[in-house]
Amino acid sequence: MRDSGEESTNLLTIFGRCMAARYAVPLKRLAVYNLYTRFHSEAFNDVVDHITQTEVTVINSLDSSDPMTVFLDNVWKVNHRKHIPVNLKMLRVDNVDSEGAAMLSRFSGLERLYLVSKRPNKHLFKAHSAATVPSTPLAVTPGATNSTESCNGTPTATDHTLCSSASDYLAAIQTHHRTIRHLLLSDRWQLSDDAFFKLCQSCPNLEQLGLSCLMPPLESLRQFMAMLPKLWALRFLVAPNTDLADKMASIDTEMHKFAVATEFWRPEYRNLKYVSMDDRHVYKLGEVYFPPKADGESSNDMGNTMNARRSGPIRRVDEINIEDMEHVEIWAMDTTEFDPAFP
Repeated sequence: MRDSGEESTNLLTIFGRCMAARYAVPLKRLAVYNLYTRFHSEAFNDVVDHITQTEVTVINSLDSSDPMTVFLDNVWKVNHRKHIPVNLKMLRVDNVDSEGAAMLSRFSGLERLYLVSKRPNKHLFKAHSAATVPSTPLAVTPGATNSTESCNGTPTATDHTLCSSASDYLAAIQTHHRTIRHLLLSDRWQLSDDAFFKLCQSCPNLEQLGLSCLMPPLESLRQFMAMLPKLWALRFLVAPNTDLADKMASIDTEMHKFAVATEFWRPEYRNLKYVSMDDRHVYKLGEVYFPPKADGESSNDMGNTMNARRSGPIRRVDEINIEDMEHVEIWAMDTTEFDPAFP
């Protein structure tokens, strides 16, 4: 409905009697998909009890970057009073902006945040769209409270907006949501080593983490993992049609697997069960073992060669399909498909 610019529903037919009675519906879980409707009355601001809300999902709704729907969407933003769901534990959205980051900075205690990157290819339906997306990912280096940002290449206005949003979101998370357990960031936010370090330092309760970054030196990665003792799922995001995506695609699949097996045996990674370099290389990690040596082979004279690394210790690695990761939220929640069941 949004693609064609037609209203999807009339909210008065759903909440009209509640609005007339000034009754706030005590919803704990609220999910909104593909919403495109007009703002009828300021009474909409109080139709849901924001104190009761613990989980919110907003997918393909209120997107001011789309010229087809911007006018109705902006009416909501102009007239909507920003209530803060102070007891919110889970937030899942596919649109990030400065207002979302500001909302996160006004309460504490969020446990799960999923910023969905997978979106339908709208250009298949609207080739005339004027909305632009940067062709390269961004490097973000936020501080804990004051954030700074920098972009790769020649930054555009859109680049600066994305950099600012990323920096504001990360600053809000590090300051107000150190309780976070599941964190899925946008694949267009390419974190610097310093930003990665500060995130790990500020959020020690992370169990699942998905982010985009230039792969840090292995010594740094081990240091980051040592600060996340509860982490068991790590997903490195790679935005499509970027230099990093091309580089990852040029590396042989067996080389990816070998690199994981010979690095992730170390004690810093002992709690990791799943890791992915992009969505084409997803691995389940098993036990640490020493492969049997061939006859006449000695590890004393191999040094730091490939043969030495193959001799162990190494981690057992099984390559799995992304479809098999539905039980891990940083993969399962990264979708815009409508799912009427709450996990």
